[in-house]
Amino acid sequence: MPGPRSASFLPSVVTLLAAGLFSSKKDNKIEDLEAEIDNLRKELTHVRREYQDYRHQQSKLCKTQTEHDTAAVIGRILEVHDSLDLAKAAKNKLEFEKGLTQIIKQMDQALGSLGVEIIDPTNMPFDPALHEVLRKDRISTLPSETVVKVFTKGYVYKGKLLRPAKVAISVGGISRKRTGEKAKVEWDGPPLRGERARSPRRDDEDSFL
Repeated sequence: MPGPRSASFLPSVVTLLAAGLFSSKKDNKIEDLEAEIDNLRKELTHVRREYQDYRHQQSKLCKTQTEHDTAAVIGRILEVHDSLDLAKAAKNKLEFEKGLTQIIKQMDQALGSLGVEIIDPTNMPFDPALHEVLRKDRISTLPSETVVKVFTKGYVYKGKLLRPAKVAISVGGISRKRTGEKAKVEWDGPPLRGERARSPRRDDEDSFL
């Protein structure tokens, strides 16, 4: 039979074995965590590489698209340039005017292909959001605030007003409220400042602004 010393030694052995088992499990867990961290680092490196490749590809695509769009615009300009050469070489007034008409047509087509809308409000109701009044003409046979002359056309690009149409309007005629006509053309663009953002002057004011 084991003596008292042997009996007291047994708990110590059990404690050491348990401590060793716990230490072994702890070491295994640390190794697993380190392996997981290493895998995450590798995945992060791979994702970074893919992102850099994506950025490089997108930059290349944007550059190619920009060059393509620029070439298309240059092609339109060259067509207008050719028409200018023809107008310059015109031998008479009729040929010259024909050349100018062709140039204007080509310019309008070029602007349209770029998404630019032309505002030509001749005989339309005055709209302070789209038109700028340069002159007022007293005309009793037309409804008041009718555009009677367009000095320069206006232009809109993707819903934004690039330039208002500069116009002359009629005053002293029939009120649009009595004729039931709309006083303004609908406009969803940004609010404008200056004379074109205000109502026209009263009929008793000067014809020129």
